[in-house]
Amino acid sequence: MAEIKKSDLLKAQQGEIDAVIVYHKLADRIAKKDSEIHKKLMSIGSDEGRHANMLRKLTGEVRNPKSTLANIVVCLTYLIGKKRTLLLLAKAEHKALETYKPFVEQYPELEPMRLDEEKHGNILDNIANEL
Repeated sequence: MAEIKKSDLLKAQQGEIDAVIVYHKLADRIAKKDSEIHKKLMSIGSDEGRHANMLRKLTGEVRNPKSTLANIVVCLTYLIGKKRTLLLLAKAEHKALETYKPFVEQYPELEPMRLDEEKHGNILDNIANEL
């Protein structure tokens, strides 16, 4: 088992806090007229914030969200379409399920976070198929 370093935790923490903005901006871009989809995307964003807090407890550091990724994701919805953008995000969420396995081996309290990633991927796949 590879040891998870603090730098790995900080990188994951930053990714989770940045994802909050991604999903909130995506909710506003994609689901202005569909309150159910808006609620699902906002819920994913809230989960990501909870994940960032779980990681903050391990790192002892506060990370500030950066909007760069969110802006890129919103641009992607215009360039390749909403559905394809959501499918890319779903793929990334499903991949995080595997990425976080070593984290959970060292920090079992992160298992709920890891399992949320699969749930998020499934929700995003479902939303994409509704569009």
